[in-house]
Amino acid sequence: MKRLLFTMLLVAMAFSLNADEGRWQFKVGPRIWGVTVGARYFLTPASVDGVETSLTGSLGAAWETLGYYRRPDGSLFTVSDPSGSTDDAYFSNANLAWELGVQQGLLPRSDTTDDRAIAFAIYRGEWDQPFPEPEKLFFDSGLDETSGALRGSILAGLAWSTVVTDRITRSRSGTLAEIALEWGPAFLHNELAGTADYTRTTLTARGYLPLLTLDPVDGRNRFSLYLAGAGVVDWATGPRIPFSIRSTTGGRSVRSAPGGSVRGYESGR
Repeated sequence: MKRLLFTMLLVAMAFSLNADEGRWQFKVGPRIWGVTVGARYFLTPASVDGVETSLTGSLGAAWETLGYYRRPDGSLFTVSDPSGSTDDAYFSNANLAWELGVQQGLLPRSDTTDDRAIAFAIYRGEWDQPFPEPEKLFFDSGLDETSGALRGSILAGLAWSTVVTDRITRSRSGTLAEIALEWGPAFLHNELAGTADYTRTTLTARGYLPLLTLDPVDGRNRFSLYLAGAGVVDWATGPRIPFSIRSTTGGRSVRSAPGGSVRGYESGR
């Protein structure tokens, strides 16, 4: 399994796709360790003077190392804890994730075919299979997810973007803001393996400022520099908030929480 995912990762890095063929757009991106393949179909062809309507989908797989920092009694386990090894906080997990959604442009942009404001709705599914290691803290937690979990949710939100990526230097400029609400009710196959019943709200803001660009040589970047900043507010509530929600920040682009783990298991975050 690890060798297969590592091979897929190398292929994705070597042949990263961003092909735009008429109404279809395809992308391949690496994960640690794994790969995600995404596709987008434009119901309304992309244009500078109009908004887009498109269907989106993706499929990804990875072999991950995750962290869980709680003793069996619920108290916090720190990396300097003398009662155990720091390796006790980390465990291996196989992950399969998929998405299917629709994206509707609300305001066009005059500088690119990407829309300035969009609305989106996405069905998101995920299967996690931890590999049992009795000495690890996660498997002493008593969580249903220690034997595997199947999770589903509906994500909806609004996004605003003026971000532009330079074709030669790949430097970015502009701003992006997004608000997203994710709902994972119990009846949406969230009790078949593991349990989940939660709501998550995510606010995201990013900004990019070009600082220096030397004249390209033969159409290639010589040297460029830009400043970037980002902030995320992520809040999860509900009677059963799964580990995969507590250890990530949400929105359209799910990311590992700072440090790749969640230090605590209280209500909200």
